[in-house]
Amino acid sequence: MFPWFGTLKAQKNVVALEAEARFQSFLDTRNKLYWEVAAKYYPIYELQKLKQIEHENIEILKSYKSLAEGKFSSSNASMVDVLRVDIMIDDAKTNLEILKQKEKSLATALQNVLNAEVVIKIPDTLNAIDFQPSMVKDSLFDQHPLMQSLEYKLQSAKANEKLASKQGLPKVGLGLDYVIVGERQDMGLADNGKDVFMPMVSVSLPIFRKKYNAQKKEAQLLQESYSLLKQNVKNQLDTEYESTVFEIEEQLELLNLYERQIKKTESTLEIIWKTYANSGADFEEVLRIQQQFLKYRRLKANAESEFNISMQKYEYLISNSTN
Repeated sequence: MFPWFGTLKAQKNVVALEAEARFQSFLDTRNKLYWEVAAKYYPIYELQKLKQIEHENIEILKSYKSLAEGKFSSSNASMVDVLRVDIMIDDAKTNLEILKQKEKSLATALQNVLNAEVVIKIPDTLNAIDFQPSMVKDSLFDQHPLMQSLEYKLQSAKANEKLASKQGLPKVGLGLDYVIVGERQDMGLADNGKDVFMPMVSVSLPIFRKKYNAQKKEAQLLQESYSLLKQNVKNQLDTEYESTVFEIEEQLELLNLYERQIKKTESTLEIIWKTYANSGADFEEVLRIQQQFLKYRRLKANAESEFNISMQKYEYLISNSTN
């Protein structure tokens, strides 16, 4: 039996389009994985920076304590200054221990995303990135794997509608019957003993029309569904894009702010520290500025982490099917 002309080609188109849709889904999953890895990796970078800051803070506070003890011995300062530093050292050591305990959970989270145990290498600093958002958004998401996957599913549904029409057409059968005939010896006959060949042609007419009409209707409804889903996904990508661009620009502004504040507080701290070293006055102010200095360094480490996570999300949103 042979299907009607074009039926096999229609089946081939359906299978090819479905395969391409699945491949685009794979690309989307792969691209999203980069973002998910970044979301687990950069908090580890932030944690390492915070540990470094606490280590440096403890060493600085110890030097403050030594000087405060010297001032107290020479009656140029009170024992309160020494006790204040002791309290701050205890706080810093506790913070450091908490960070160390948190490190294991962050490493485990990253390894679970990668589904493998890996040696995690953390750079000392992150390179600055010159961010320029795309100004052309009309067709920005057309080549996104999610959009491409839905487009191929839409085309597959159209091909399925055509296939249902083809399958509702008659099938043609070709055959050949062969009969071995023995030769008769008791009489003379025309073509005596000649084998018989009988070509046959048949036509199969599909009579259950509702089945094929239902397949066509299903394919039409799928087309409508995929069209609406494409618009919905595009709207979601556009919303995520605007939100991510804002997050990136916000973190860039904060990074610039924290960098300026770090320089200013560092300069202020040097001046106040010299004053205290000479006169033993304003020790409380020294500690306050020191805490401000640490606060801006911690905030900068967090902004660096958030910025890089947002950048990886941005790369995912503008990814296309050729990446």
